[in-house]
Amino acid sequence: MIALCSNLDGVILMGSSDGAYDAVIQTIEIEGLIGEIKFATVDVDENSREDMERGALTVIGGGQFIDPGMLLIPVYNAVTGSPMTNGPFTLQGKNLFIEGSEDFDLYDTYIEGDVFSYTFEELKSYLRMYNPDATFEDFAQFYSEYSLDEVVARHADLVG
Repeated sequence: MIALCSNLDGVILMGSSDGAYDAVIQTIEIEGLIGEIKFATVDVDENSREDMERGALTVIGGGQFIDPGMLLIPVYNAVTGSPMTNGPFTLQGKNLFIEGSEDFDLYDTYIEGDVFSYTFEELKSYLRMYNPDATFEDFAQFYSEYSLDEVVARHADLVG
């Protein structure tokens, strides 16, 4: 890849499975281009923190594992007879961006720690069995606010 494009200054990897993450890191390292080629990925890998601290990884868009759980809210409402929409809907998922050690500390504590990104109590108001007035628009707005800073602020009293 680097041999074919000598002015390559960045790589974006859309998934780190099947050894792709390691292959990119090793290639950048072997070519002696750590810190010169920016590397971004959408998955948190077991070596991501170390790779970021040594300059081999620039940014991670992670935390998207919450998407299926959030999609469950409007689907659950529909299958229990109280749909939030009158047909198909679009719900935009989001990644959390990790750009350094401080972000990693927050991610480890507030996203992959002992408390899930959303508690049942926080989601309950969007389930029509508990709140018949719940709207898709309100739920979509709530979910659009998902960010590392937002989770930290919302769960500051839940995480010790």
